[in-house]
Amino acid sequence: MQNQMIQRLLYVGFRFICDEVWALYSSDNGRLSIGIEPVVLGKYLLVGYLHGIESKRRIEQEIQVNMAYR
Repeated sequence: MQNQMIQRLLYVGFRFICDEVWALYSSDNGRLSIGIEPVVLGKYLLVGYLHGIESKRRIEQEIQVNMAYR
């Protein structure tokens, strides 16, 4: 049940994140090289928050193990 709720939340339109932070990721200031899109990062952090996971490594492990988050 909890995984279904999380899946639904992850399909919410997160494009507004790009609009808010795109200037920070512009190619003329060298920040595109961080390798992660703002929307992906937002979803990543949402999964951690909803599971009560504070460790970035543990969030990554959770995402790798559970196909529902991809």
